[in-house]
Amino acid sequence: MRPPGGMTTDMWDFANDIDIYREYANVVVNNRFSAELTRPYYCAYVSRRFGKEYQFSIDEVLNEYREQVVHHEFISGVFAPALGDYGFLVRANTLEEVRNIVSWIFRKRENIIL
Repeated sequence: MRPPGGMTTDMWDFANDIDIYREYANVVVNNRFSAELTRPYYCAYVSRRFGKEYQFSIDEVLNEYREQVVHHEFISGVFAPALGDYGFLVRANTLEEVRNIVSWIFRKRENIIL
């Protein structure tokens, strides 16, 4: 058995504040998982597609949510159809906060006609 794809393993890592990669190696080598899972955070993967007009740039997202965006990266072309072109991992203490961040990142630019 292998870890799931995408950033799922990283989400477990950030949601639990543990080193999930060390634990995976521990399971493979010693058949033992020793980290304590307390789940202190909610974590979500948020992706964007190129060609869509978002209200806030990537830099603005990173400035606004510097504490909550724990990882971000361009997604390889092979994986982009499934994962989007750019991905953010966000974490927060409450599900409501995560939902608010996701909505903010997804917010589309409004076209104003004068």
